[in-house]
Amino acid sequence: MIEVNNNKIVEIAIGFNKNKTPWHNHFLLRKCIYNKSGKFQVILENEKTGEVYFSNFEEQPTEKLKLLENLFF
Repeated sequence: MIEVNNNKIVEIAIGFNKNKTPWHNHFLLRKCIYNKSGKFQVILENEKTGEVYFSNFEEQPTEKLKLLENLFF
């Protein structure tokens, strides 16, 4: 997994859409058993290459999640 800064995670998703790259995202809460960071975590998966990007957040990234959902759908 490749860690990126909080703004870059949305930029990557925008790039996936522009390039018609299949992708999806995950949002992990702090107490999720799959989240080892102890922070809120957004994960993007490139379904074509298998690359995985993630970003950690101190606060729930509601606005970024809305942007990602709009990009996905």
